[in-house]
Amino acid sequence: MEPVDLLITPRWLLPIAPANVALEGHAVAVSAGRIVAVGPVAQLEARFDARVRVLAAAIFIVWRLGWMATAIYVPCLAINAATNGRADLTTMILVTGALVTLYTMLGGIQAVIWNDVIQFCIMFGGLAATVWISLTHVPGGLAEIWTAASQAGKTSFAAPLVLPAGAGLIDRVRVFFEQPVNVIAILCAIVFGRMATERR
Repeated sequence: MEPVDLLITPRWLLPIAPANVALEGHAVAVSAGRIVAVGPVAQLEARFDARVRVLAAAIFIVWRLGWMATAIYVPCLAINAATNGRADLTTMILVTGALVTLYTMLGGIQAVIWNDVIQFCIMFGGLAATVWISLTHVPGGLAEIWTAASQAGKTSFAAPLVLPAGAGLIDRVRVFFEQPVNVIAILCAIVFGRMATERR
């Protein structure tokens, strides 16, 4: 038996070749994001190990449940903190969960898409308001903010390292990572973050 990430068993399979044919009782085996086999379900289930598929499915379900719980809990916790506990946390979690389930069930993917559009507008509106309020309420405006950031070393490509005498390579790396956030740290975080999520 060979390991495989995913074994998709649709009701009908429409292959590229032969054209104009719908295959019934066929499956697609996917490994590392690529299709590795197409064939009858029984044949592919016998060929590819079911234990790996069950483990992958279990990990996915646990991950999604944790993500959904966090997506509901964190906003309710923020509202609870903003209202000094006047809004009961448990009640908000239950109401939010029921509301999200209800509008998704009634409106389907269209409701989810419109909800995402509204969230996008609210988040970027809040971001624009935060930037505007920050710029208008700081004495000296943008020039003063830029000066303060420059003095703190936030606008330099890399902060100068203060090394003890006779520092070796390990000391240099340690001191580099102990520096406050600067442009190069942000660029590294973006590059490594994209590399970690990129699938080929």
